[in-house]
Amino acid sequence: MLINGGTRMVIVVSVLAACAADDSPMMTTDGLSSIALGTAQSCRLDTDGTARCWGELGLAGATTIAPAPVAVAGTLRFEQLTAYGKMVCGVSADSVASCWGPNDRGQLGLGTIDAGSATPVTVGTSRPFSKIVAGDATSCGINPMGQGLCWGANALGQVGADVGPTDVQSPLPLAGALVMREISVSRDFACGITTAGAAYCWGSNANGQLGGGGAITGQAGDLKRAPQAVIGGHSWRAITTGDQFACGITTAGAAFCWGSGGSGQLGTGATTASSTPAAVAGGHVFTSLDAGRDFTCGTTQSESYCWGANTYGQLGNGDASPASSTMPVVVAGAISFAELRASDGDHVCGISSERTAVYCWGRNELGQLGIGAASNTRTATPTLVTQ
Repeated sequence: MLINGGTRMVIVVSVLAACAADDSPMMTTDGLSSIALGTAQSCRLDTDGTARCWGELGLAGATTIAPAPVAVAGTLRFEQLTAYGKMVCGVSADSVASCWGPNDRGQLGLGTIDAGSATPVTVGTSRPFSKIVAGDATSCGINPMGQGLCWGANALGQVGADVGPTDVQSPLPLAGALVMREISVSRDFACGITTAGAAYCWGSNANGQLGGGGAITGQAGDLKRAPQAVIGGHSWRAITTGDQFACGITTAGAAFCWGSGGSGQLGTGATTASSTPAAVAGGHVFTSLDAGRDFTCGTTQSESYCWGANTYGQLGNGDASPASSTMPVVVAGAISFAELRASDGDHVCGISSERTAVYCWGRNELGQLGIGAASNTRTATPTLVTQ
């Protein structure tokens, strides 16, 4: 069915048509490696390196609505996959990074500004990457030597190279000669962890999301163009960024969040912002954590939790009302998850602990839950993605 709505053309692909276009099996015998979520799209990475996505796919002006997984075009096999907004990126076994999506801010790393690409294109000039992470209009990666590099939108310093405010069309090294283990990118800032376990953030600090302490100004001009240390003296194992807030897990498994807190996304039991890491309530020992737009989800050894905004049922606790939670609530269904991913578009997906199935919940009007149909109905409990 073809729907033409002014300047935006949307093609709706039926489940049967999507499957017919893909000759490979919808589930590999080896299982699932990871998942990645954008605003209105979701992707999964099978252990054979095949990437499949569903939801709103393609570029503005000619998007495809795929309510069930379809294979990413081409023959690339990925070892890592990441998504944010309308961007998706991956790293192949030969350490080549590829991205697809818009390129109006140089976020594909091609050295140019253009409409973008609906199929994977190589970042940089055969530059090796061990990891890559997509942001809204900024992307970052880590090379095999641990050097962090970023490119794309830089008006607020989110490239972290101590340059600006012009956008950056090709990868630039982070300022400070840090050896990075992990980076997470959001809309207007980014954070990372060094191999020594120290956390740094850069970009906008309007809501204290850089974690350096001090007064919260709310001013657009409050920013840092080079990485700044997150205070508190913690040794960090993981870090994740949402919309003007960040969260991390220490090496002991304790969760802390900082930045904007108006929807309870910091999980502290309050809705106030914090410019320093604040402990998530409940004393849970987390194995993974992921920040969405204004909510957060995480896993422990025995249960999964979400907190913050619940506008579309994204907390997954069975409550379809838009009531937010300032403290972690248990995800319904008694499903054991290996990992959860929270999107900047109000939906969540998780891989079962057996790594054989994906479940999603939350917003679904563009088919991003992968349940075979798009719907404006809130899905407030984990629902099996169509295989």
